[in-house]
Amino acid sequence: MPTYARIKQLESDRGWSLQTLATKAGIGINNIYRWRTMTPTTGALTAVAAVLEVSVDYLLGHTDEPELLPKARRPNVVDLKTTNVFIYEGDQVEVTGLDSDDWAIIKAVIERNRKNRKMGK
Repeated sequence: MPTYARIKQLESDRGWSLQTLATKAGIGINNIYRWRTMTPTTGALTAVAAVLEVSVDYLLGHTDEPELLPKARRPNVVDLKTTNVFIYEGDQVEVTGLDSDDWAIIKAVIERNRKNRKMGK
């Protein structure tokens, strides 16, 4: 069974949507949908496996046993409702203690980068 199908089955068994699963894993809400045709990054797949409490090997189809990871080996999955998280060079970075001025700067940088990408710069 392909990775996408395994993930779809597991999230469905839990009564979640793929967007809910993605949010819980700290990845883009439409990221998992893309895995139907694209290979997921190691970090994103690991985060999804941690939320689903199965091994990455199970998601990849290397085993049919959805072995639960021991708590000590599970990646730290961040609650996005209470924490600000950024992805930097493929790693999840937790950011706390930002005030409104800091957020204004971050938003301005993001908007400038979006605008530059649209203009082809």
